[in-house]
Amino acid sequence: MALWYWTVMNDQHKPRLQRVVSSIAFSPVLALVVILSHIMDMFLPTDLDSISMRVPSFWANPKEAVHLMIPHALISGIIFIGFGSIHCLGWHFQFPSHAELILWRVGSATIVGVPFIGLLVVTSAFLTNRYRVHVSVKVIYGLSLISFVASFFYMIARMILLLEALVALRALQEGAYGVVKWSMLIPHI
Repeated sequence: MALWYWTVMNDQHKPRLQRVVSSIAFSPVLALVVILSHIMDMFLPTDLDSISMRVPSFWANPKEAVHLMIPHALISGIIFIGFGSIHCLGWHFQFPSHAELILWRVGSATIVGVPFIGLLVVTSAFLTNRYRVHVSVKVIYGLSLISFVASFFYMIARMILLLEALVALRALQEGAYGVVKWSMLIPHI
């Protein structure tokens, strides 16, 4: 991609305006590719050779880090469920329409339920690896497939909740427009 960008900018047969427009139109894509490649370099495991002068930021020896993956996944799942539970506090809030109330409830339930499915997958893997509990391979594959599909619903639910929070600003209650007398809240004045 960088080669294409360089070619567009240095193509002398095109008028300068066309080169600039082409480069501006392609710049966000190029910037996104560069940023994502740097992020992936931080998280993907790399082999270190004897001449490396630098270790990647989040590098860990895969042979030593395997036993930490399941506890980290369990802790992350619990944090995600707690995050979703905070959104469930708005279950009985007032919304401008009934449809928006239903969207909020479905989104909140989704962002609590999907991490729970992920926790089932991680727990079954943990029990299988640690305590040699027999869990059917079909069950693990089925839960993995369900959690993979559910992750898309999780992302959609997060977007719905974000948009719903912003859209709900159009119909605030009258008390939201009141002027607060801050001097009354400071005890020593």
